[in-house]
Amino acid sequence: MVISFIVLVVTILLLVFSPLDVFLLSSSYIYAVLLSLEWYRGEIHVIDGIIGLTYITLSFIYFVVGFQDFTPFIGVIIYCVLLVMFLANLIGSRPWMLPEKSLRFKYIVQNHRCASFLMSIAFALAIWLSIKFFPDPLTYIFLPTILVFVFTLVSIFLSKKICDLWCDFLSVLVHGDEYLKVKDILTKVFDNCRGIVCIEEGIVVKEVISENDAETFFKVVFKGYNDIRSIGKMSSDDFLSKVREEYFRYSSRASSLLAIDTSGNVVGCARIVFANNPNDLLSLEEFSDFDLSEVKKIFKRLGEVGRLTIISEDPRKKALIIKALMYAIITKAIMRGIPVMFADALEVSFRTFEKTGFRKLLEVDDKEFNQKAVIMYFDVYEIVSRNYLSLRKYSIWERFAVFFYKLRNFRIIKSGLSVGEVLERIYNTGGKNEI
Repeated sequence: MVISFIVLVVTILLLVFSPLDVFLLSSSYIYAVLLSLEWYRGEIHVIDGIIGLTYITLSFIYFVVGFQDFTPFIGVIIYCVLLVMFLANLIGSRPWMLPEKSLRFKYIVQNHRCASFLMSIAFALAIWLSIKFFPDPLTYIFLPTILVFVFTLVSIFLSKKICDLWCDFLSVLVHGDEYLKVKDILTKVFDNCRGIVCIEEGIVVKEVISENDAETFFKVVFKGYNDIRSIGKMSSDDFLSKVREEYFRYSSRASSLLAIDTSGNVVGCARIVFANNPNDLLSLEEFSDFDLSEVKKIFKRLGEVGRLTIISEDPRKKALIIKALMYAIITKAIMRGIPVMFADALEVSFRTFEKTGFRKLLEVDDKEFNQKAVIMYFDVYEIVSRNYLSLRKYSIWERFAVFFYKLRNFRIIKSGLSVGEVLERIYNTGGKNEI
C-alpha cells in the first residue's frame, strides 16, 4: 500500500507541474505498469485498479473522443473519485483496499481505517479548495496538491500513532484510572494497548488484535489443552496447526480474548464466535452433529464460547480469571446483540463452564478430540435483564449498550418465553417454536 500511495502522490504532482496531455499519458502509463506488476505478483489492489481506470478513461475522452471542456475541473474529478473510494473503504464492513491476509488482524485494519479517514478529509478539503479558488492557479491547483501531499505523509507514517492515542482516549474514558495503572504492564507484555475489554479485580482482559497477540493466544491454548490433546492422540505440531487454521477460519467473525494479571502474566484465554445469519456455522456444528438451524431461525444471532483456558492453580485467582473472561464475553455478546451463547464442553471443562452460568442441553460426540462432549447454553438475555453483568453498578456506557441490546432482542420480550424454554421445545420435543 505504501507504493500505491507514493504512485498516487507522483501522479497528483504531475497534474500540477506538467501539461494536461503529458499528465494524462504519464499517469495512465504509470498505473498500467503498476497494475501489470501487481497482476504478475497475483495481488491487485482495488484502489490502484479504480484510479488507473479513471486515468485511462479520462485519456480516452481527451485524446480519442476529443472532448476537452472538462480540462479545468480534472483535478476535482480525480479528487471526487478518490474521496468516494476512501469513504467506502472507511465505512464498509470490510476494508476492500486491504489484501485478504491483512484482514486477519484488527490491528492492521484499525491502522488502515485511520489512514482512510485522514485521506477522506484531505480529498474533501481538496475538492472544496479547488472549487472555491477557481480559476486562480496558485490556489486552486497548488494548495489542494500540497494539502493532499501532507495528509498522505501523515496517513503513511502517523496513522498507527493516531490510532494508539485514540484507543488510549477511549480506554481512559471507559475504564478511567484502572487503565492508566495497567497500561505500562500491557506495553511490556504485548506490542499494543488496544482492545481492552474489561478490568476486573486485578485481571485485565484484552482482545487479540495483532499477530503477536495471536501467537500468545496459541501458546495459552496449547498449554491449557495439553491433557485434552493427549487424550485425543494428536501430536503437538498437529494440534497447533489445527488451532491456527481454525482460528483464522473464524477470525473475521470472532473475538479472541487474553487475560493478564497485574504482574504481566497471561493467565487465561477464551473466544466467542458469532453467527450473524443462518449460513454462518459455529465450530461446534463443524465438530459435532449438533444442528442449530431451528435456533438460528428464531434468534437470528448466536454465539459460541470456546478455547476457554485458565492458567492458575490458585482457586481464588482462578475464580477471578473466569469472572473477568465471562464479563468480557458477555460484553462482546451485548455489543453484537447475541441473546444466547453455546459451548461444546468436554469432560475436563464441563465444571468450568457450569460455574460460569452455562446450562447443560444435550450430549454429543466431539469429532475434534474424539470423545464425548456436552452442548451447553448461556442465556445472555436473562443475565442482562437481571442486571447481573457485574457486581458493581452499570456505567453510563453499559447502560446505553444494554438499552440498545434490549431493543434488538425485543422479540424475546414479546414471545413471553425464555431462551431455555425455546431450546427445550426444540431439542426435547423436536417441535418448532416461533417468536
